[in-house]
Amino acid sequence: MHNICFGVFVSLFLGLIFAGCGDKNYNYYSSQPTTDPTVEPTTAPTEDPTVEPTTEPTEDPTVEPTSSDPEYEEIELTGLNGPNEFDEDSVLAHLGYIAVYDSVNRMWHLYKNNQKVTDLIIPKTFEKDGTTYKIVGIAAHAFMDCKSLTSVTLPESLTSIGRQAFCGCSSLTSITIPEGVTSIGQSAFSYCDSLASVILPNSVTSIEGSAFWYCSNLSSINFPDNLISIGNGAFWHCKPLTTIVIPNGVTSIGTQVFSNCAITTITWKGIPYSDKTSFNSDISEISGGATVWE
Repeated sequence: MHNICFGVFVSLFLGLIFAGCGDKNYNYYSSQPTTDPTVEPTTAPTEDPTVEPTTEPTEDPTVEPTSSDPEYEEIELTGLNGPNEFDEDSVLAHLGYIAVYDSVNRMWHLYKNNQKVTDLIIPKTFEKDGTTYKIVGIAAHAFMDCKSLTSVTLPESLTSIGRQAFCGCSSLTSITIPEGVTSIGQSAFSYCDSLASVILPNSVTSIEGSAFWYCSNLSSINFPDNLISIGNGAFWHCKPLTTIVIPNGVTSIGTQVFSNCAITTITWKGIPYSDKTSFNSDISEISGGATVWE
């Protein structure tokens, strides 16, 4: 009996000891993190740190925004500088054209790829030495006396046509002047004997002196609504012209503008004008309310 009681006592004593260790052991581990200590906490960013935040631009910085136009260097088209002279460093030469002067007939011929050029199309842009150039003007004398040209198409980028740019192009029958051109230079198309009609865009505000001087076959010309001035002798000896309409906005008109023309009818609602020498003396009808001369 004594032995049985002693054994029960020992069992109860050991059970209490191990029970205490179990509680202590449980409390210890429950106070520590249960995750792998090498893993970042869930509150830390999970994105790749090399990736830019979504709030930053994602576009390729080398791509121009679609709302912007490409950058160009603006330039005038240069070519012929007068009789017996051709600039080999000109834009015309860079575009692959070669000019040959005919001293007997006193005229230039343009060649490209060993073919004579009669129908000329001028590009909007070209590249040279890694730079892109935009043609915004036709320089003075650029095509002077190119008598073999029959038609010219100008680029949409153009804003001006220089002095005597196409002077003496006697075979030129048509030319397309794009919207954006604001001025027609002095004598720009003088002596273009075969030019029958010209359509000027609304952007033109100035027609300088002698611009269409002696275009002896010019029978039709429109004056755009935005036109402000017409220079001296601009249409002198354009014999087939019989009717003209001068827009309201014209505030300046030179002398002998339509002298030696066959104009019989003028419509002009703009400023009164008293210089008879600007018009042909055979005018029989003036309508629109303007007093052309007293």
